[in-house]
Amino acid sequence: MGVGGIDINATTARLSASLAKYQPKIADVAFKSLPLAEHLLEGKETQNGGLEIGIHFEYGKANGLGESGGAKLFNYYEELNLTPSDNVKTATAPFRSMAEPIVISWKESRENASPNRFKLLKQKTNNAVKSIKDEINLVFWGTSGGTASMLPTDIPTIITGSGLGSGDTVYGLAKSSNTWMYSQENADSNEFSDNGLKDLRNNWNSCAANSPSATDHPTLLMTDQVVFEAYEDLLPPQYRTDSLMKGDIGFQQLAFKGVPFRFDRNCPTDVNGERQVFLLNKNYLKVVMDTEGNFKTWPFTWMGPRNYFWATQIIWSGNIICTNFASQGVVYGITVNT
Repeated sequence: MGVGGIDINATTARLSASLAKYQPKIADVAFKSLPLAEHLLEGKETQNGGLEIGIHFEYGKANGLGESGGAKLFNYYEELNLTPSDNVKTATAPFRSMAEPIVISWKESRENASPNRFKLLKQKTNNAVKSIKDEINLVFWGTSGGTASMLPTDIPTIITGSGLGSGDTVYGLAKSSNTWMYSQENADSNEFSDNGLKDLRNNWNSCAANSPSATDHPTLLMTDQVVFEAYEDLLPPQYRTDSLMKGDIGFQQLAFKGVPFRFDRNCPTDVNGERQVFLLNKNYLKVVMDTEGNFKTWPFTWMGPRNYFWATQIIWSGNIICTNFASQGVVYGITVNT
């Protein structure tokens, strides 16, 4: 059928075909330049549908040599240890979903007649990707304006100890009655330049000591720009070598004990309005996404005759999953004199 001198079906098909060719790139670029999301997605997993994501918590270390449920030295025909080691628990987390529209009006289509129509499509798609990735970053930090009951589990809720998180519920489990869900906490009682490095070292060591593996340690430190700059001020110039743009990742970073120290403009303050640093261990922290919600799109639909535009959506569906809380940490109550 022709409308306004163009074939609606042909234009719909061409827009959909062009978007389908571009779609694989969307997931690749979606979290570029977002330090938290990029780090979480390094260990991303996909799940083919279902109502919920199954979680297997490594809530404690395996029992040691000679202990019940642990390894045992043996000789010849001695009986081996068959006692199970109770260090895994299970729970579920719901998929949380978000959709970002891409809309091209008939008038825009005529103003950008072929081949410019497809340049317009690319620009609209890029703008939609920027929008949805920024919104997901806000959601991951718990600073989104979305409906609370529909939001994924956020980092500040996951990484809390008995101080900040005594009343938190994560994946349907109350931390107060499941103390193995507490992360390592340090309250910075003085200005960051006085105690900041000491608190970071202590929290780091606590995360490493309470991790299921003796070789584990935090893999990323995240904070806001003010604390990041205060940390940079404490470093001798020769240790600031990572402060330039790191390759093509699009953000600045320093290093702490050899791992990246980065800032995110969306990193929130603590419940008392003071600054904080999160110590993340990606070995036990990841994003799980639905295979059909990995920034997928579907063909354009012509919305006429009442509405003269074509529309589609970018779909994301997933959640942040933490399988060991004790290996994560937070230093909170930070003040910085500016």
